[in-house]
Amino acid sequence: MLVTILSVTVGFAQERRDNWRRPYANIGFSNITMSSTDIPDLISNYGVSFSVGRTFYLHKKPLMRVARLGIDVTWFDVNYTNYQIMNMTYSTTTTTMYEQVELGAQIGPSLTIRPFGRFHIHGYVKYAPTISSLYANGNIYGCYAPFIIRGAAVSTGKIGVGLECRSFECMYEELGVKNNPEAIDPTKFEGWRAYVTFVF
Repeated sequence: MLVTILSVTVGFAQERRDNWRRPYANIGFSNITMSSTDIPDLISNYGVSFSVGRTFYLHKKPLMRVARLGIDVTWFDVNYTNYQIMNMTYSTTTTTMYEQVELGAQIGPSLTIRPFGRFHIHGYVKYAPTISSLYANGNIYGCYAPFIIRGAAVSTGKIGVGLECRSFECMYEELGVKNNPEAIDPTKFEGWRAYVTFVF
């Protein structure tokens, strides 16, 4: 039992001395443009996100002592986006609001470079199967929206900043209504997400 405890303690200490990225949590701000044939292009009013994941490295020893290849797995990713349209007439001004919520996961290859000390450069490309819902004009629409994320982050110690590009296309259908003639036409989303990352 003593040998086991010592072995676990030494292994844990070695892992703690390894300053490479491992689990992470990201809190972000997003900007998205939504375009469809039945509505004018909408630029988001604001958007926020939260995600949690981990980087699994494919080899123990760094390549050329500075780089490691890995697989990024984000098992929880949620994003909320708000859109607003101002409708102005001679007598009144009304606001139409669209609200979008995305819930999904992400997986893909990554490259982490640690040129010196605890400074990291982390680049990745991830596939993101996502369920998206849209609240518009009193109706709730939903769709399955897989998309690709391309991004990079820099960090030192336990905190860093990152930026990623996001784009996908889906066809929303009103929930609870089959063969709805008023379903939203194929909708495209393109934009970016900036975030603060916390590395554990």
